[in-house]
Amino acid sequence: MKAIKQDSATSINPLPKLQEDDIQFLLDAISSYLNVKVQRTDVLSAWSGIRPLATDPSAKSTESISRDYVVCEDYPGLVTMSGGKWTTYRSMAEDAVNAAIKSGKLTPKNECLTTELQIIGGDGWDSASFTVIAQKYTLMKLSSHGGKLVPQVMDTVAAKHLSHSYGTFADRAAAIAQKQELDKATKFLETFKCLEIA
Repeated sequence: MKAIKQDSATSINPLPKLQEDDIQFLLDAISSYLNVKVQRTDVLSAWSGIRPLATDPSAKSTESISRDYVVCEDYPGLVTMSGGKWTTYRSMAEDAVNAAIKSGKLTPKNECLTTELQIIGGDGWDSASFTVIAQKYTLMKLSSHGGKLVPQVMDTVAAKHLSHSYGTFADRAAAIAQKQELDKATKFLETFKCLEIA
C-alpha cells in the first residue's frame, strides 16, 4: 500500500527527509481507515520530495503563490509554464497554447480541442457504467463471525471512482483489485490464523 501526505512547509534541503511525525500521521490515518493497527515496523520505505510552488511574476505580493500552475510571458515570444500537476495537464496545455497564440498574434482555425480529445479508456465510455461495476464486483471482507472471508457489494463511491478514473478499462481495474484484495486477505488469514475478529 502506498500512502501519501501532501504539502507541508519545509526549508530547502538537497536531501529532504520524511519526518517521523509525518509517518505517524499516515499510520494513524491508515489504521482508522482499515480498522487495523498499523505500526512503524510495518513501513517498508518512506521518502520525501520538495515541490516548488509557482509564483506569478506579475503578482504584487507573495500571497498569490500557487499550488497550481502559472503561464506567463517574461520576454516577448517566450511563453513559460511552471508548476502544475499531471492531473491538470489538459488545462495547462490549453492555457499554454492560448498564451502562445496571443503572444504570437496567431489566428487559429478553431478553439482548443483538448476537452474533446479522448484519452485511453474514453472511447465508448458511458457515465452510467459504474452501475455495472458495482453489480459485477465484490469486496472481500472478514466476517465478524468466525473470521471467514465473505463477499460484500462494492459501494457506489468506489464504482464511480473506478469508472471515472479508468473509463472503459474500469472493468479490468476492478477485476485486478478484486483479485489482489482476495489474495491479500487470504494471505493475511494464513499469517494470523489465531487472530480473533471482534
